[in-house]
Amino acid sequence: MGFSYLCSIMFWTDWNRKDPRIEKAYMDGTNRGVMIKENLGLPNALVIDFETHNLCWADAGKQLFATKF
Repeated sequence: MGFSYLCSIMFWTDWNRKDPRIEKAYMDGTNRGVMIKENLGLPNALVIDFETHNLCWADAGKQLFATKF
């Protein structure tokens, strides 16, 4: 799980093998939605780069690192 205190948003991964995804919501749980669901294997290890405002993660299923701007 990753948190952006600047935007008051939290991010998390869902390892559902048939439909893996990265989701987001406000810190109070409202405005939940799927942020990324294409080309994912087993997304994990979420990190927010506060200098570039990128969401980064490792994907154990695809064995790669990825970034969303």
